[in-house]
Amino acid sequence: MSFKVKIKGLNKVEIQVKKRLEDLLKDTTMLNEVGETTAKMIVNNARSGSVFKNDKKEKIKKLKNISIAHRKYLAKYNSTSDVYSASRSNLSFTGQFLKSIKHTVKRGLIIIEPTGSRTGYKTGPKTKDSNPPSNKQLAKFLADNGREIFGGLDKIGIKRLKTLIIRFLRRKLRTK
Repeated sequence: MSFKVKIKGLNKVEIQVKKRLEDLLKDTTMLNEVGETTAKMIVNNARSGSVFKNDKKEKIKKLKNISIAHRKYLAKYNSTSDVYSASRSNLSFTGQFLKSIKHTVKRGLIIIEPTGSRTGYKTGPKTKDSNPPSNKQLAKFLADNGREIFGGLDKIGIKRLKTLIIRFLRRKLRTK
């Protein structure tokens, strides 16, 4: 024996739930949290010497001996970052570029990009590069030369972001 049950007003509940989720997904607190986490992941990937091509993480090619020698020479006259290594190309010679990567939230979108300008490298005891590129120009140059650091995240990074969003949504859904 079976019974038919009709539940009235289920459409209204579904509409309210969808509206609440849409509002939460536009929440600036969550978007800022996701943006900050994503920016940190991009910086950490670059520091590890990785880039993404076709959704695959690849290590940067090894530096040639002449590049290593040049980096060592420049390091004598410039302050280097704490993760600098003469033999590794990880965008951390002075750290200016990676420190400039910031996120902003505009109209419900997270924008992650390098900001600001750079100080030039000293090329000798009393010299200085007079016209260094801006951080955005450097990002474009890197992308044009196969070093797209904004190319994506690995599966682990995407999973971390999903977990972050799910936790935020659960926390917010419990409060209202």
